[in-house]
Amino acid sequence: MAEPHSQLLAMSAQDAAEARHISGSTTWNIINLVRRRRGEEGVRRLLDLAGESRRASELEDDATWSSFWQGKALFEAAAALLDDPHAPRLVGESIARADMTSEVAALLRSLGSPGELLRSIAQVAPKFCTVVKMEALEIGSSHALIGAVSVTGYPRFELLCDFTIGLLSQAPLPFDLPPAVVTEEQCELRGDARCVFRVVWEQERTDSTEPAEASANAAAELAVLAARLETFQATTADLVSADDVATVLSRITARAGLAVRAPRHLLVVQTSPEASLVCH
Repeated sequence: MAEPHSQLLAMSAQDAAEARHISGSTTWNIINLVRRRRGEEGVRRLLDLAGESRRASELEDDATWSSFWQGKALFEAAAALLDDPHAPRLVGESIARADMTSEVAALLRSLGSPGELLRSIAQVAPKFCTVVKMEALEIGSSHALIGAVSVTGYPRFELLCDFTIGLLSQAPLPFDLPPAVVTEEQCELRGDARCVFRVVWEQERTDSTEPAEASANAAAELAVLAARLETFQATTADLVSADDVATVLSRITARAGLAVRAPRHLLVVQTSPEASLVCH
């Protein structure tokens, strides 16, 4: 714990606030895992071990981003507190499963297969961690090789590999398949140029869908549509209640941060044909 804690303390408050390396969905799942196993006292202990000055509620905000060192300290504190070296794997699994209950699941299913989902890993990975570059090295009908390279200045650590394994293992879930088996064949920590993960899953089913399964799929799609409608209604009510354009733009940008995980958003609006562009 000494190294990440000292690295965190060495950062200025402004640097820590502006660093956008680890997503709020990741820190939320770390907090949630500890809360389920150790309760609120465990959460307080987690923040203390990680040298965190932020409240748990801030770390549970999807719009919150943390620095690499803050995220590393939280991962290490969770593993130590729970006495579980594979705690980050559970965090990765939880993030993926949480997305399966949102309209993200419908989008993922539209890709057609786990392989096609993993083919897009370069675009998906920055939604969770922006200092690791991932790419699909090989895609087969029931396997994939995924490469991961750390950005200079943000060295790989073992718990991050474990988190990645947990995340990749859930790729088959949107397609009603069991979790994949993931093994790390190469690792930067062992002197390799990059980490390479082999992901193996069951073949897609070719038999017709059973009535019970079809009903479950229909219910899931209905839940997605209902959630989308609720979000639309909440957004509409929020926007029409605003007093001025600046407030509306602020709320739209905040909503974007909840809908799409990205380190930053830029909103450009022209309020009338004659008006200049307004950037928010």
